[in-house]
Amino acid sequence: MKFAIVSAWPDLKNAEYEVIERIKISAKNIGAECIVIDNEGFVIGKDDKRTGEYFSGGEVEFAIALHFTSEKLYNIYMYGAMWNPPKFLMDFGYEQESKKFFTYDDYLVYGSNKIEAHLDNLLTQTDKDITNCLQFMTSVPGKPIPPKLLDNIKLFYSGINWERMSNSKGRHHDFFKALDDEGLTRIYGPEKFFDAIPWEGFSTYSGSLPFDGISSMKAISECGASLVMTSNEHRKVEAVSSRLFESCAAGVVLICDDNPFIMREFGDSVLYITYDELDYKKNVDQIKEHLKWIENNKEDALELAQRSQKIYKEKYHLDTVLDELVTKHATRKAEVIKQTCDVETGVSVILRILQVSEELEKTLQSLNTQYNKAFIELIIVCDETDSINIETQVEKHLNKDFKVKIIKQKMFKEDKRLITTGYMLSIALESASFECVSVVNQDRVFFEDHFSLCCKQLQESNVSMVYTANCVDNRLEDGSIKRHSAPFRNYHISDIVNFSEFIDISMLMFKKSTMLKYHKHLKLLDGRESYSIMIASFLAGNWKFSYKTTFTVNVDSCDKTNHLDNIVEESWQLQYIKDAFKYKQLLANITKNNVRRIDLSIVDLNQFEALLKNFLKAKIGKYPRLLSFVKKIYNKLT
Repeated sequence: MKFAIVSAWPDLKNAEYEVIERIKISAKNIGAECIVIDNEGFVIGKDDKRTGEYFSGGEVEFAIALHFTSEKLYNIYMYGAMWNPPKFLMDFGYEQESKKFFTYDDYLVYGSNKIEAHLDNLLTQTDKDITNCLQFMTSVPGKPIPPKLLDNIKLFYSGINWERMSNSKGRHHDFFKALDDEGLTRIYGPEKFFDAIPWEGFSTYSGSLPFDGISSMKAISECGASLVMTSNEHRKVEAVSSRLFESCAAGVVLICDDNPFIMREFGDSVLYITYDELDYKKNVDQIKEHLKWIENNKEDALELAQRSQKIYKEKYHLDTVLDELVTKHATRKAEVIKQTCDVETGVSVILRILQVSEELEKTLQSLNTQYNKAFIELIIVCDETDSINIETQVEKHLNKDFKVKIIKQKMFKEDKRLITTGYMLSIALESASFECVSVVNQDRVFFEDHFSLCCKQLQESNVSMVYTANCVDNRLEDGSIKRHSAPFRNYHISDIVNFSEFIDISMLMFKKSTMLKYHKHLKLLDGRESYSIMIASFLAGNWKFSYKTTFTVNVDSCDKTNHLDNIVEESWQLQYIKDAFKYKQLLANITKNNVRRIDLSIVDLNQFEALLKNFLKAKIGKYPRLLSFVKKIYNKLT
C-alpha cells in the first residue's frame, strides 16, 4: 500500500522531520511505501526539495497531516494527527488553524483524553464521530535495543533550547545548567540555530545528532538514562512527545515529569519527579536522587527499563501501530463514509458547457470517483457542435453505467451566443430526475465525498440548501501551480441580497422543487444564478454549511474559458433578481435587522492603519500636495 505524509516544513530539520524519517523506515519494514509531500501536495525528493510532481487524487490510499498547519487541498483521503496541545494553535492564530481540522476526513489519536475532548467539541455541528478513530503516535520503528547495565550513567537530553533562541534565560535554563554543572547530563542539539548558539556554555553538550530516525536511540542507549520532560501544556492535556517512545526503544531507565499520560500508561516502570515550575532546585534534587538510586540499584533499574520497553513494544511500537493503520484504513474509511455521507440518494448534477475546456476531463474523472457515483445523474447542456467531442470524453472518463443526459442546443449564431446560462439551467432542471441538485462548472475537480456529503446534509429537517468550501489551483505563467484555500466560513443573507459576495455556483446543492418555481426567472439570468438559488433556498428553509473543503477551482483554466461576454448586462441581472423577490417580508425583516457593521473590537488597528497608509499612498501618491495635506491632518488627529 502507498500512503503519504504531509511535511509542513520539508527542508527544516526539526521534530516533525525526524518523525517522518521514522515513518519512512517503518513503512519499509511492513512492506508499505511512504511518499513525502508538502502542504500543497507536491512530492518531496531525497534532497528535501520539490520534485515537480504533485498529487491531484488517486496517487495514494491516504495521507497523514502531522501538523495542524497542514490542511486538505487535494483529492486524497486525509487523516489529521491529533498530537499537539490545543493551546499551541494560539501561537499560529487559533481561528486560522482550527478551521483546518474540519478539512480532514478523519483523525489519528493516541490516548490524550483532553486533546480528543477538544477535537470532539470542535466537531459538534458535524456528523463526524471520533469514538473509533485509529491510534497513531510519534513512535520508533525497528527492533528495540535490549536494556543493559552501564557503569557510568549519564542523563540523555536533546533539544534546541528555545529559551536561548529568544535571548532570554527561560524557565528551564537554570534547571539544565545545574545538571550540566554537576556533569550529570549528555546534551545533544544543533551547534547553531540561525544566529544563535543554543548550548553555548554547557560543558556536557555533545554535539548534534543526524535526523535519520535511528541515531538518537543509539545515543540514548549509550547514556543509560533519559530525561523525558514535557511542557506545561503537554502535562495539562496529557500529551507526550517522541522522546518517551524513543527512550523506551533505547532500553534505558526513564526519568519523567508527572505527565498524566505517562503515569497512566507506564505506571511504576519509570521514575518520576513532581515538577515544580517555580523552584528548579527541587526538580534537580529529585533527579539527583533518582540517578543515585539507579547507581546503587542497577539490577532493579535494569528491570524498570525492561518493563517500560515491554509496555512500549506491546502498545506503541511504530511498526505495529503503522501496520494496524494500514490494515484497518479501508474499514475505518467505510465507517466514516457511513457517518458523514449519503451514498444511496439520487443527485442530479447539471454541467453547462459554453466552450469545451481542457479541464473537462479532470472534472469528469472526479465525478467518476464519487462515493455515490451509482446514484448520480449527469445532465450536460452544450452546443450541438460540441456534443460529439463531449460524448467522446464522457465515454472515455465515466463508467459505462454512469447515468448521463446530454441536452443539445443551438447556442451560437455567427459567434454570437443565443441563450443564457440561466436558460441552460432552467431546461436542465426540468429534465432532472432527482430532488437533490448541484450545478457545476467544468473547471472544478470534486473530492470524492463532495456530492454524498452535501446530499446527506440536505436531507436534514428544514434544510433547503447546502454550501461547501473549496480550494484553488492557481496555474502561474511559468506553468507551476500555487495551491491555497478559499474562505472557509458562513454566508449571511444580507450579503447575498446586496450582491456583496461572489458565490461559486459549484458550492451549492439545493432542491429541485424550490427552483422549479423560478424556472422562468432563471432564463433571464446569465451568470448570476447562484444569487437566486441562495435567496430562493433561504425563503424555503435553512442554509447549511458542509464544514468541509470538497473541490478545487482551476483559476487559470477559468480565465481561459469563461471570457465570453454576458448576453444580459450585469446591472439588469441584479435587477431581475431584486424584482423576483421584491417585497418578500422575510427578506425585508432579515436585511433590516442584520445590517453588517464592522466590530472594531476584533480589528487589529495597527494592521488597519498600515493598510490604510498603503492604500492612500497607492491612490493619491501621484498628487504630492494632496498626500502632504492628508498626512498633516493625520498627524493632528493622532
